[in-house]
Amino acid sequence: RRELEDAICRLRGGDDIDGWYSAVSGCMRSVAEVHIPRKRAPVDQSMVPWWSEACSLGIRDGNRAYRLLRKHQVESNSVKFNRLRAVARRVVKGMKRAGWRD
Repeated sequence: RRELEDAICRLRGGDDIDGWYSAVSGCMRSVAEVHIPRKRAPVDQSMVPWWSEACSLGIRDGNRAYRLLRKHQVESNSVKFNRLRAVARRVVKGMKRAGWRD
């Protein structure tokens, strides 16, 4: 608030719209940086404890098959997509179960 008041006092009496805009937006940005927290998930830590590389690979393969199906809508791509999606689902479910056992 103090920064905004100082900026307004400096610009008072002038018709410089660009100066007003830069002063107000700069003050708002600095206040937002101070008062709005930024949270980021750690890069090397997964969001769930049971997630593994097998889960990532299964999901990745399913997504690749889905993109191929969207480009070329033929029955063979549909069968491949459904099979890989089922494999990914099975892997994720298995890892969830194993996570509860540990």
